[in-house]
Amino acid sequence: VPPDERAARAGINSIGPHSAAQVLGLVERAINVWSESDSLHVQVQHFRRLLPGMPEASLPPYIAAADALWQAMWRPNQKTRAFNLRLSHIAKWLALSGIDLPPGLGTLLVDEAHDLMPSWRQLLDRYPEGCVFLGDPYQRLTGRVVRHQRNKMLAMNRSFRMGMNGEGAIQKTLAGAPEQRAFDPFLGSRDHITRVRHWRGRGRALQDGLRVYVNEWSLLEDAQRLKLEGARFRLLPASARKLGELVTGAIALINQREADWQR
Repeated sequence: VPPDERAARAGINSIGPHSAAQVLGLVERAINVWSESDSLHVQVQHFRRLLPGMPEASLPPYIAAADALWQAMWRPNQKTRAFNLRLSHIAKWLALSGIDLPPGLGTLLVDEAHDLMPSWRQLLDRYPEGCVFLGDPYQRLTGRVVRHQRNKMLAMNRSFRMGMNGEGAIQKTLAGAPEQRAFDPFLGSRDHITRVRHWRGRGRALQDGLRVYVNEWSLLEDAQRLKLEGARFRLLPASARKLGELVTGAIALINQREADWQR
């Protein structure tokens, strides 16, 4: 369904400099952000990155358009599916509707729980027979792991797949995380052997696989070398964003230093 027709179905009109189709795109992205939060309603903060510099007094029409789109997304008896529904949208709808999981399922065991959004946690937290969440907070690449004060937390700090020789590499990797989420030292299993391979130079390392860097400058150096070699690579979004902030800050520092010298 074309954007103009979708906007018409949702009752969305043009707002200020944005056409109806552009408003639709903005409120769709705002709803995506909102559905992964614990907010009950679409609010100003869900548009700040989408409409930077726009005063808050100008945002209520966009918030109203988001409310109209949300209602249209769940309107029954539609001849064609005009609006996409994500899992986060379904979770938010369940949370707002107060729908509970059916009783009698026993204790629920939820694996990979570090990827749960607040709306899914709200649904599971209401389950009267309780849940056990299994997850590694270091595995979540975007956003923050949802935690609640009333939960009891246990941590496993021993790997039964990794030998003793891998402990140093794991500790060094965890030390590079911006937030400390594990407070006990990580230990390997004595009955497993981690194979250690030493390279004479970084250029001889394998080209395939995930690489972990303690600082952004090492990442930038390797990325430049791989680019010159014509190798294919990509940065994780969080790493690319952090590297961009670091390089931008460095350029600003150099420009300021040159301006000071000219004075």
